[in-house]
Amino acid sequence: MLRERAAAHAQRRARAGVLATALDGGPGAHVAARQLGIATAPAVVIAMGVDTAALPAARAEAERHRLAAADSRSEAAVLDGVT
Repeated sequence: MLRERAAAHAQRRARAGVLATALDGGPGAHVAARQLGIATAPAVVIAMGVDTAALPAARAEAERHRLAAADSRSEAAVLDGVT
């Protein structure tokens, strides 16, 4: 069970890194956008402040599940304290 949790955590961190690269707009942004499946379609970015009483990673995971119900291409991650 610990290995599964560690693997899921590593995957979330990797996806967050790809998302951050896409949002930064630098030289690797197009490749990152392709990895996320948003390179050829319009995309919307929504930033939310994180309640300090809640765990940011748990909030991002809850938002990811909620958004995935609306669009399977959605992503949610904590980047610099913003979900």
